[in-house]
Amino acid sequence: AIADAGASPFDTVPIDAASALAEGVPDAALAQPTQDRRSKPSAVNNAHLRAAEQAFRDKNLLKQLAEANAALKDMPRSQRAAYLVGDALDKSGDKVRACTFFRRSSAKHYRARGCGN
Repeated sequence: AIADAGASPFDTVPIDAASALAEGVPDAALAQPTQDRRSKPSAVNNAHLRAAEQAFRDKNLLKQLAEANAALKDMPRSQRAAYLVGDALDKSGDKVRACTFFRRSSAKHYRARGCGN
């Protein structure tokens, strides 16, 4: 609906909502469902993690680092992605930064790689 020149912008109601309100449909029924942020990771994120795993098996450090970092960006709580980033950094000689990612992955990996000594 188009508002009159003297009407407030809050006076305008979309046609669908106005007809629903006229029929007595409660406001909760009009709300659009939202995506739960705690839902399972998307297939794209899993693809990054799978690609990082494959690069790990192929001993391709740059691809492992890039894919694991992309997976970690999308899934910040992924312990496996954090481990793969740390592993690539450690193998490339950056042990200080690697230890921060090993700490995020698990205490076991953190100690096993000699971090925190």
